[in-house]
Amino acid sequence: MGFHQNVRRNPAVESDIIIGIIDDGIWPESESFSDRGFGPVPKKWKGACNGGEDFTCNNKIIGARWYTPLDASVKDGSGHGTICASIAAARIAAYKACGAIGCESVDILSAFNDAIADGVDIISLSLGGGVLDIKDDVVAVGALHAMQKGILTVNAGGNSGHGRGRKSRTASVAPWLFSVAASTTDRRIVTKVALGNGATIIGKGVNSFKPNSKKFTLIHGENATTSKCTKKEAKSCEDWCLNSRLVKGKILICEDAHRQRQAMDAGAYGVIEMADEEFSSVTALPASDISPQSIRQIQDYAKNTKMAVANILTSESTKQSDAPIVARFSSRGPNLLIPEIMKPDVTAPGVEILAAYSPKESPSNYHFDDRSVKYTIVSGTSMACPHVAGAAAYVKSIHPNWSPSAIKSALMTQWQNYYHSFHYSQIKYQYQ
Repeated sequence: MGFHQNVRRNPAVESDIIIGIIDDGIWPESESFSDRGFGPVPKKWKGACNGGEDFTCNNKIIGARWYTPLDASVKDGSGHGTICASIAAARIAAYKACGAIGCESVDILSAFNDAIADGVDIISLSLGGGVLDIKDDVVAVGALHAMQKGILTVNAGGNSGHGRGRKSRTASVAPWLFSVAASTTDRRIVTKVALGNGATIIGKGVNSFKPNSKKFTLIHGENATTSKCTKKEAKSCEDWCLNSRLVKGKILICEDAHRQRQAMDAGAYGVIEMADEEFSSVTALPASDISPQSIRQIQDYAKNTKMAVANILTSESTKQSDAPIVARFSSRGPNLLIPEIMKPDVTAPGVEILAAYSPKESPSNYHFDDRSVKYTIVSGTSMACPHVAGAAAYVKSIHPNWSPSAIKSALMTQWQNYYHSFHYSQIKYQYQ
């Protein structure tokens, strides 16, 4: 963010900054929440560790509360809260306002009330809904009370960006909220497909599966169909279309996105999906998302080669020279309720972010994926939000008496001008 490195810092003060994470819990056993190197709990802390069953706080996670009646503890089952808390750093107080039945307004407001009373310095909230009148928006209402007590609330701007025929709508519009959009970083994760003819096609995906030494037969969904399907359905690898006898042990080509479950159910070794994805997501089996332009090369090879084979390689990271740019999925303005106030306020890293995770949830979020991991790679404004919360905590540590507005202003005006010579198609979505 361009912070000066020669600023005189006070480690004792920095170590005492507390970020309240209002989310769906936290996995306290994660190595990201080790209290190694931390001193005792800050004297200013007025909260408690009411973590429930099998939950223990330490000098890193200093407080925990939960409000969801169907849960037995603050422990995170989905991974979302753990991700956000691990990005934010600082001392953590976890408030579990979301659970099996979603996020109830009363629970979110209760979490705000407790966070304020407990004495947190910053609130990070990677939650939100549709565009609501401010008086009906529980996040805005809770954040207003926090601001009145000198606590800045950082809020995810939302993932309703332009694309696929939809209009962008940011729901984080209250002027006292620090609304965060998501941008790319200079790291790009790719998954390559190696064809039997020596060609290599670059796709998207976080594929941790090590490639087998042999190559696998390619089969297009159109050629692996049952008699129940139309040609279009077969090409898309719809649920009822795939003949498992023809697909088993092969790499399936599908002219549609999100076909990993269908490929797995049919016994495929892996799947090549036609998808113009902006970012890479964790795959449940060897898989790569290939753009419509590039997948034609694979299709032509499979169609014109008697024994067409391929392999899906383990993902690798490459340098992305055009970063940072605002992610396509990230919600933009204008502010529908208060057009005079531009929203979101800032952008922060939110694409392909490495973060701690809950071992109770599979990294791909597919029910058939029984892997358990300590860390994962995810994208969204939910990931951008705690980056800004951490930056706000840093400013607070140097200027402990600054108001929420002063901290927000300092970060918004600590800007860097990025100019790229390439044609950026999303410039048409400028604020107007």
